[in-house]
Amino acid sequence: MALSIKLDSLLALFSVGKIPTGSKDPFALRRACNGVLRICLHYNLPFNLQADLQTLSAHYAPFDLSLLREFMLERLSHVLNAKSPNLYKSVLKGIEALGGQDYEICQMANKLYALQDFLDQVEDSKQLVSVFKRVANITQDTQHASNPDPCLFQDTSEQGLYEAYLNLQKSTFPQWGDKIHALFALKAPLELFFEKVLINDSNPQIQNNRKSLLFLICREFLSVADIKEL
Repeated sequence: MALSIKLDSLLALFSVGKIPTGSKDPFALRRACNGVLRICLHYNLPFNLQADLQTLSAHYAPFDLSLLREFMLERLSHVLNAKSPNLYKSVLKGIEALGGQDYEICQMANKLYALQDFLDQVEDSKQLVSVFKRVANITQDTQHASNPDPCLFQDTSEQGLYEAYLNLQKSTFPQWGDKIHALFALKAPLELFFEKVLINDSNPQIQNNRKSLLFLICREFLSVADIKEL
């Protein structure tokens, strides 16, 4: 009952333009929003800030739903209280990069805390993250829809990296922490790949094939977070 009342307040007031601005919040919508988020997190209730808000908004006067979603995402950052704002931002950017649909509150929290726990346990997290940031930077300006062609591999390090990726793809991960460990385990084959091959090969086919291989890994990482934001 408390959840439905708070959601009704948010949707009803946003639908008539009563949106908090600055320090002004006469209808206590920030508190109501915090309540919605805490209830969902405490009871592990699935609630998607895209799909579920879209469904509920059909019962109210039309309004820009993105304003409410962004408001709730901003409040979620306070509720989750991550050690670093960049962690939360990286999770959001990952969702946006994959189409901006999977804003499920509990899953976002689980990703953030699993990533935070993993990085807390690593001795040199900056060095580790830098390897994957390099992957993201190399592929950020292009979209490689096609899979790499193993017939174009010129070095065993390419085949090794591709096989490591395929093994990751075949695996199932009960928890986000399991997938995060598996993703960062690609560090060794990635470092060997960077050591043995030149990405910008003089042959455009080989160059694009290597970037396609890196793009697969970058896209897989986006299911957790955008590594560039860490």
